Amino acid sequence: MDFWFKYSDLNKKYEDGPRKRWSYTIVLKALKQQRHNADVEDAAQARVRYNSASTFAEHFSYRKGNRQIPLTSTASIARQFRKINNRPQYWDLIAEEEEEESEEIDQL
Repeated sequence: MDFWFKYSDLNKKYEDGPRKRWSYTIVLKALKQQRHNADVEDAAQARVRYNSASTFAEHFSYRKGNRQIPLTSTASIARQFRKINNRPQYWDLIAEEEEEESEEIDQL
């Protein structure tokens, strides 16, 4: 699908004419909302599929010292769920790169 077709509105004067493009800020807000909706949906699927507390904690937690801490944020749960099912979104890859960079800095 054409980017500007998706992120623009019909011209009120000329329906067949050029479309009115959204501003940069509005496009960013729309993309943020799309990410949020996808994360909410995937996190809900994760909670349904792994509905027992022990199974959920087994798949959606991280290790801190010698303790297992369950994931609580919707985005983290959704990212892990997509990773388990091998269907990452582009924003998952960006978040993983940022986490790896912060871990490298912490080790210095």
